[in-house]
Amino acid sequence: AQKTLVASIRSVPDYIWRDRSCLCLWLVTLEDHRQMSASMGFGAFVANEFPGGKIKLYVHYIDDVTPKFSFTLIHVTDITHSPRTVEDLRKDFLAAYNDRFSIGLSNTRSVISDGKYIVDNRRLLPVAFQNLQDVFLYQQEGEDAPEDKSSDSAAQASNRKAEKADSASKSHDERLQSPKGMPNDLRSILVTKYQEAMKLQSAGLLRNAFNQFQDIAKVASSYHTDPLGSQLHDLCQESMAAINVHNKKFQEARAGLMALHALDRSLRGLFLLGRSEFHLKEYESAIRRFSLAKSLITSASKVNLQNRRDIDVWIARCTYASDPTDSRALKMYERVLSEDDHHGMAVVQYAAVGVERGRARDVIPHVLRNLILCSKAQNVDREVLDSTKKLFARIMALPNMVDSLMEQISDAAQSPPALGYLASVCKENGVLRACRDLLLRALNLSSVQEGSLLNLTLGYMHVLELTLDFQKAFDFFIKVLHQIPSMRIKDVSNKDILDILGAITNITHSDLLRGVSSECPKWESVGRLIDEGECQVSIPPLVQVTLREVEEQKSRIREEIGSFAKDKGADNERRQEKKEEEDDDKESGNEKKSSTSYSPIDLDLLGMWFAIIKILYTAGCVQPLPKLIHLIDHLRKGEDLHLTSIRNEHAYYCTVSQVLAHWASPPKDWKDGSSDKIFFVGDSHSVAPGYQAIILHEKRYCLVPKLVTGLKCWHMRPGCNFFPRINFENAIKSIPDGSLVIFSFGEIDCREGILTAVAQNKYQDLEQGIRKSVSIYVKKLEELAITRHFRIFVHPIVPVLDPTRSTVRKFTASLKLAVDESKRLVYLDFFDDLLADNGESFNRNFALDGTHMSPLYIPLLQSAMENVYLPSS
Repeated sequence: AQKTLVASIRSVPDYIWRDRSCLCLWLVTLEDHRQMSASMGFGAFVANEFPGGKIKLYVHYIDDVTPKFSFTLIHVTDITHSPRTVEDLRKDFLAAYNDRFSIGLSNTRSVISDGKYIVDNRRLLPVAFQNLQDVFLYQQEGEDAPEDKSSDSAAQASNRKAEKADSASKSHDERLQSPKGMPNDLRSILVTKYQEAMKLQSAGLLRNAFNQFQDIAKVASSYHTDPLGSQLHDLCQESMAAINVHNKKFQEARAGLMALHALDRSLRGLFLLGRSEFHLKEYESAIRRFSLAKSLITSASKVNLQNRRDIDVWIARCTYASDPTDSRALKMYERVLSEDDHHGMAVVQYAAVGVERGRARDVIPHVLRNLILCSKAQNVDREVLDSTKKLFARIMALPNMVDSLMEQISDAAQSPPALGYLASVCKENGVLRACRDLLLRALNLSSVQEGSLLNLTLGYMHVLELTLDFQKAFDFFIKVLHQIPSMRIKDVSNKDILDILGAITNITHSDLLRGVSSECPKWESVGRLIDEGECQVSIPPLVQVTLREVEEQKSRIREEIGSFAKDKGADNERRQEKKEEEDDDKESGNEKKSSTSYSPIDLDLLGMWFAIIKILYTAGCVQPLPKLIHLIDHLRKGEDLHLTSIRNEHAYYCTVSQVLAHWASPPKDWKDGSSDKIFFVGDSHSVAPGYQAIILHEKRYCLVPKLVTGLKCWHMRPGCNFFPRINFENAIKSIPDGSLVIFSFGEIDCREGILTAVAQNKYQDLEQGIRKSVSIYVKKLEELAITRHFRIFVHPIVPVLDPTRSTVRKFTASLKLAVDESKRLVYLDFFDDLLADNGESFNRNFALDGTHMSPLYIPLLQSAMENVYLPSS
């Protein structure tokens, strides 16, 4: 097909093929420009490529018979008002040429070329060419059409005749809607909305962007014969497909891409389609898509070489997935790496094959190099980075691989920060054993400085929390304090902390829970705290944008598109006012910066002190905590610690200290046996009920908190290995079979999980997201009821936060319905009792810190359990 296009040009000068650099700064194909414009957004593409909104093209005509003539065309690009096309350029050149010379050029046989291929006349100039590019006009062979002054193709002429015949049978109003050409007013609206959609996509508001792309594509498809209409339709379809691929909705992505007007000429569209079919395990079809995409890449620009290698890697992935014994896959990886040994995805996939074939030790250097390159890259490829991290963690999970890692990296690379980073990679992928090992090796290095020592210690304590090794975390904390006893923050030193905790040997001893231990100061009342009752949890901005506002935005764009001809001046003014309002909101909504006098080292030390209070509480060592709180609480005054690197440690400190402020005394009648215990498994909402007593049918039970930090219902899905999920599994293992267990999860899903997923278009709406999370949660609890013989009670979602209460209501209703339908779970029905003002607000009688409930709500919990718990059941 390409040879046919070239052959259709009458006389292509030889020097074009010999030395293209003398003609233009950069020659790229039309598909490259389409891809760039689609990825950047057309408006951003024009602004970036054509400063001042101008495109300057050098148009030439060269022939052996007729006079040679060139002139420079300066084209002013205005993408909101009738942007000019290649056809406009052709006509301008013909008019100038025929005006100057007596020998006129044929109007019907003249075509525009980029020096190699004929360019479609319908393409917009900024999309078809680069700024300062040389463009050529040629005369095709053949005879002039007798009285046809247009340069449209026969197909276009046929389409025009069909449209004319069809419009003759329509009324005047109907003919106004016929797709002859896009009205300027609608053109302006669509392009503006397309730019807005691209901004939404860049900001991560994928659902809003998807809806806007969808509306634009629907209207643009009615003007498929208009250059802008056709291009906008395809660009929007490709953008929607990219969002679907990002959200792993591959069926939807494929369906949308198949609707492209010019799929066979779209590099980006074919690439996305190939990726979709790969994940749908349709490998042969995916290979065909990638091969066709590769055939569109003809020039040797840097971008094109990268695209070609990317496609080769995907073809190799398809080949290997369909047949792991096919040697062609490895050869393709090797060829790509021979051309570019820094190609991230090729390295990852090639190394993954090595791991599967028992060569994990050999690929460690290559995976490490990929991690280093990704960490240094300014615009990191998230897919490459995530794949590299997962592969590294997968390798480190194998026996003795940490030793192999240390043998292969140089002494210079064995620095505390480097090992700390590798440990964090293992942690986020759930490989906690290797994470702990790497952190411990980093801490034992002779080169570790005080700053690194504190930061690594804090990380090490958190990993031991996840594995429930509370005693090890405490012992290491004490060890570090003994190393630097004089280190202090204001008037508090490590020695002061040691004076309170240094004599404790076993933090899980029940005497420390009952408050009768001789190893530490006696229990004392906590009293009033700084910023008592204030919320210490950041609410994501997405929560503050209600779904009703999202639907209003969707209706607003449809209204603007549907009534563009009405009151244009007022409409434009309204949009400008809206833009100004959005700009003001953006300025006023800038992320707050921390106002603290503490250095990073101070923060790490304070974070360690906060963390040990959380660890001691979770382990049941509560007797020394009031003394510790009195010692360090004043250090928080005037410091925005909730905006610093230790915000999580600070938030848990506030929760634990304010819960203890409600205690009159420790639970002195606590018993060590498990028969009279109810285990309370939950996120931070498990802190308040901890160690409280409830009476069920005249028998006393103690609530044992099993804290799982940061766990969402979503993390309970099969295959998830995020570290909160590993923490959850460890907590479950610590509970005896057949125990009474209360589960309290879902608040974090309502606060940041589901709404974020809806905004990213992973779910159609909030209700679908809630159903998915509830389904995962209930299935996991039923599994535990079967395999561990737990008697499970499901706690309602805590409705403390005002911005999330409407979401919490819907989640709780869905959860109650699902639990009631289960034969193995029991729902604790007291959600309405937590509300006031006819359910519009939270009952302040149970308030603690603006995020959690206080222990004062325990009577409600007891009443609800007594209504459903039968000792003999």
